[in-house]
Amino acid sequence: MSAPELTDIRSPLDINKLKDLLASATTSQSSKVVLGHKATVPTTFSEIKQFTFGQSNPTYFLSTPEGKNYVLRRKPSPNSKLISKSAHAVEREFFILNAINILNSESDNLTVPVPKVHLLCEDESQIGYVFYIMDYVNGIQIKNPSMPGIEESDQKQYWKSIIETIAAIHLLNVEKLISLLPKSHFPQFQNIEKLKSTSYFARQIKTLNNIHNLQSQHVPPIPDFDKITGWLQKYAPQDPDKLTLIHGDLKIDNILFDPKSKTVCGVLDWELTTVGNPLFDWLISYKHSSYLTN
Repeated sequence: MSAPELTDIRSPLDINKLKDLLASATTSQSSKVVLGHKATVPTTFSEIKQFTFGQSNPTYFLSTPEGKNYVLRRKPSPNSKLISKSAHAVEREFFILNAINILNSESDNLTVPVPKVHLLCEDESQIGYVFYIMDYVNGIQIKNPSMPGIEESDQKQYWKSIIETIAAIHLLNVEKLISLLPKSHFPQFQNIEKLKSTSYFARQIKTLNNIHNLQSQHVPPIPDFDKITGWLQKYAPQDPDKLTLIHGDLKIDNILFDPKSKTVCGVLDWELTTVGNPLFDWLISYKHSSYLTN
């Protein structure tokens, strides 16, 4: 159990170009620079570090002279060099987080604790990569779901908050959320009736097949891959009738906790978010949890 770890910058980041972009962001007329809901864009930094996590999408800690802390997430490569664009869709993550923040601001009941997002830049000529900036959430990570060394009473409080947070995600008004998303980035969400008739697991298997076929051009194919995916297609559960937002990667180390209240204060890594079967989120969260078993 610890605060997220920081190191010197390992993955390149053109800081001067970043500062130039941010200085003009609020007046930019570019369609490739998007501001978040009630955004505040930093323009100067007293410290820039890189997180040890976030290997698939390099993630940086930005601190301003005023003591405000932000996080920058970028793609690992330009779009043209990515094998799977959906696995690095930081722009989708920005828009999902922004929409959830708007829904949170309109809700009197359950809210989903997510960072506030401030700016998305899809212009790769700026710093070489698509990136976005959000608030830094000052919480701790629990990397082992078994929570070794944590008192049982505290474990129960952590898991209670995790369960409440997952429920809040699954109770979000999906159709309202979709209305807040740009059609250009979420074409698959525009036909609601078609969305209701398709299966999350079927879509995932189709994506895995495409990735496997591309990778097989460079490395040997996975033995019996077609048999495995065929079996999954046949026996995977269908989605519920009610459209449900799922996180898609709800490992415990994608959750930040307030160490005092023992509650969730931030849910991270939303680039795999889609609509589908909520069982998937529960299984990812609990697959190593001795607490639930007991």
